[in-house]
Amino acid sequence: MLAALSLVCLAFPQDPESVIEEIQQGNTTLGTTRSGLARQFVDFHEDLDHRGFLAVVGTLDKTKDGRRRRMPEGKMVRGGSTVTVSGAQYFEVPVKASIKVGSVLAGKAGSKVRFDLKVQLVRLPSGEERRQTMVGKPKEFEPGMLGLWILAAPAKGRGLELRHVIPFDAKADEAINDEGKFVDAMADFVTINERLAKLQQGLAAFDAAVEAVDRAKARTHLTQLLEEEFELRRPELDSLLEGRVGPWEARIKKRLEAAPEAAPRPDKNG
Repeated sequence: MLAALSLVCLAFPQDPESVIEEIQQGNTTLGTTRSGLARQFVDFHEDLDHRGFLAVVGTLDKTKDGRRRRMPEGKMVRGGSTVTVSGAQYFEVPVKASIKVGSVLAGKAGSKVRFDLKVQLVRLPSGEERRQTMVGKPKEFEPGMLGLWILAAPAKGRGLELRHVIPFDAKADEAINDEGKFVDAMADFVTINERLAKLQQGLAAFDAAVEAVDRAKARTHLTQLLEEEFELRRPELDSLLEGRVGPWEARIKKRLEAAPEAAPRPDKNG
């Protein structure tokens, strides 16, 4: 892991706290490479603990629109960018949808998953209608699209709702130009998010520990986390892993070094 941290030092400011702050402020370019696939990375580690969390790669199957509500303004996704179209009309539409599941990367799911979401419907001056998601980064939303779907139960009510989606795009990266490679890359995205969650939760437990015994347990847990070894399925995403996880590992090491270990309790027998 020392070699990995040296890579981080080359790519990021020396102070890990400043890197963490930039990430928390939504700087999504940190830790990305020139790879178009890496730029599609979505940070959903805070969703992992939500009830019913599910990450699946699958194909959007059936959708059923609810009642449309006119929006005063909006923007349309086109080629990865958002644009304003003169003369277009925008609507918010509740949708019930289902996915034909290909691979389950986190959680439990059968061959089909149903969920709810809201989409923005764009009616172009030509009369053509296009749909796009309204959570996370807006993405085009059409039956038949293959993608990584991040779902979880809503705060209130039953069922699942969409949190994020990353559509498969063979043009995003020539190295990930088929479904099998896309599944591997999305599994790596899940792994990176799970790693982020473990590190942040472990550090929070360490900082919150008051009693010496709890502090010692939290220290041991963090040390074990730092010593964990794992490999991504797609080696071209290693720099993304280091960019996202490396600053947190450096922060934890700094925190452990600054906090001395608790002295052992004296022997009652003298």
